[in-house]
Amino acid sequence: MVSNNILTWTSCGAALAILYLFQQLRFRTRSPLPPGPRSFPLIGNIQSLISSPTWITFTEWYQKYDSDIVHVNVAGNPVIILNTLEAATELLERRSATYSSRRVGFEVHNFLTSDQCRWKWAFAVMPYGPEWKARRKLFTTMFSPNNTDQHEPQELKATRNFLLRLHEKPEEYVTLVRKMTGSGILSIAYGFDVNVVQDSVHTYNAEKAMDGFIAASIPGSFLVDYLPWLKYIPSWAPGASFQRQARIWKADTEKLLHGPFAATKSSMIEGGVEPCFVTRCFEKLNEPDSEAEEMIEQTAGTMYLAGTDTTVSALTTFFLAMVKYPEYQKKAQQELDRVVGSDRLPDFGDKSSLPYIQAIVNEILRWQPVTPLVLAHLSTEEDIYNGYRIPKNATVMANAWAILHDEKNFPDPYTFNPDRYICAADGRLNLDVMEPTSGFGFGRRICPGIHMAYSTIWITIASVLAVYDISNALDENGEIIIPTGDYDTTKLQK
Repeated sequence: MVSNNILTWTSCGAALAILYLFQQLRFRTRSPLPPGPRSFPLIGNIQSLISSPTWITFTEWYQKYDSDIVHVNVAGNPVIILNTLEAATELLERRSATYSSRRVGFEVHNFLTSDQCRWKWAFAVMPYGPEWKARRKLFTTMFSPNNTDQHEPQELKATRNFLLRLHEKPEEYVTLVRKMTGSGILSIAYGFDVNVVQDSVHTYNAEKAMDGFIAASIPGSFLVDYLPWLKYIPSWAPGASFQRQARIWKADTEKLLHGPFAATKSSMIEGGVEPCFVTRCFEKLNEPDSEAEEMIEQTAGTMYLAGTDTTVSALTTFFLAMVKYPEYQKKAQQELDRVVGSDRLPDFGDKSSLPYIQAIVNEILRWQPVTPLVLAHLSTEEDIYNGYRIPKNATVMANAWAILHDEKNFPDPYTFNPDRYICAADGRLNLDVMEPTSGFGFGRRICPGIHMAYSTIWITIASVLAVYDISNALDENGEIIIPTGDYDTTKLQK
């Protein structure tokens, strides 16, 4: 009797296994994975991703396989790269219900948001769900594109302060750009005085925490992204540098999250804080509670990480472009002289009258996108695109670099040329040219503060060009230094 039962169960199990394998084989035959490079056992395509910036490699594969989506095997984890605007729009926007969750990097357990790094509170990297929705709604309610008085005054003040400091120390322009951007956001979020906070402990702590976030958020920055089992090895072992570094980042993260928020709460009690995101949120609360306070604190903290480095990247690219292509600097200055004159500085009210400034902003964000690879999405269901199968739980990444250097949309894409955004007939913005928003994400996960980033970049560029000529630096012998234009990605390719 027992042997018969065993035989029956064994037969049923075998039949189910055969049926499952048959269905899987039939599905896979009908719907193959997207094309991609040859995959090796265990490591997959890791060897192809560690030599050059991954967005360049992905763009080369797009051209090699003549496919707008490419499949990469990263140590057994499926990664789907979207190399065209059409593919990114179709999947990340039109099918956003399937692709709106988040995975940063390739590592299954997500090193960035683990307890080691403690960035899980940042809604930019939260998985799609109630907590993410609540924080994003809080941000978008306070900072709608039509509610510019919540951020433009602070941006303008930070820019004017930057102009003075740039005059004193022009060789430190990169540091000054970072301080300007950081102080502006800290003022918008926490009500700090721009002139005071630039050199404060809050700015210092925020910059250190931001360095860690950038390094950890780049896909494949650490070996653990490719080989998840490394997280179990001791911190002293070879290959475990990420564990030691994570302890430092964790401490920096705690200071960024709690320090400025606590300072603003204290100032609110004392009655000496300027209106800001945090104060306005508290004013809308009927009865403050720990859960609501935590959401306000975390949303304010996310503002710094989401807005600082992207703006710094764009503005440092601006200085490079003006040195390499001085003819476009002259065109912008002629427009400023005609519209603004020499008796005052430009402000946001001049925006509609300065289309060439906007063209420079657009071309900077296109030529060197602030995030060449958009933060990774997660496919929560299996899907089919153009006959190719996208597995459930695959990492899905939009290659903004490839999208913004696609010759179909941007002729001669590797050349910096703001004129591509200008109508030759009347000098107005050419609205038929695609805006370079791809670097800010897609669908439900697009950066909600994109309009704030644009306004900071615009007012800074307009103000700098109204006051200064940007030219090559000189070496110790008085010879002109010609910049190569190469970007240092070594810190992003650990």
